[in-house]
Amino acid sequence: MDSKTLARVGAIIFVSVAITATAIEMTRKEEKPAVRPTPVLEEAPDPLREGQRRCQQMGEAAASDMHP
Repeated sequence: MDSKTLARVGAIIFVSVAITATAIEMTRKEEKPAVRPTPVLEEAPDPLREGQRRCQQMGEAAASDMHP
């Protein structure tokens, strides 16, 4: 078998494998993942966080604020 014929046979085999793989992929059904609702956690108000937010809103004036 000369190299030209061998290359053609190899190309035919490659193309047939590619077509088969494409056909299998196209006929496969996709399974949708189960959607789980995200639980909403309601936390009690954190006084430290509220104080930090108040200071953040005050900006530079928070440095001289005497409020605890």
